[in-house]
Amino acid sequence: MELRDDQNIVDEVVRSKIKYAVSLLITLRKRNHSKELGSDIDNIWKISGFKNKKIFEKHFKLIMGFSVKNYIKSLPQRF
Repeated sequence: MELRDDQNIVDEVVRSKIKYAVSLLITLRKRNHSKELGSDIDNIWKISGFKNKKIFEKHFKLIMGFSVKNYIKSLPQRF
């Protein structure tokens, strides 16, 4: 039973990190009206607390249902 509780905690931590990454992406999109946000996006996985970009992108897609790139494209250019 303890393993299951630990896994729930890990899942919640990952969800919190993705939620934070989404808030960062939205903030970047608001500040930068161009379609390409470049290197700013490349740092979001680090800022959000993931060990590498591949793991971040995997969890982002599982939780959000979009790749990071497609999620950004889905955001309005101007809020």
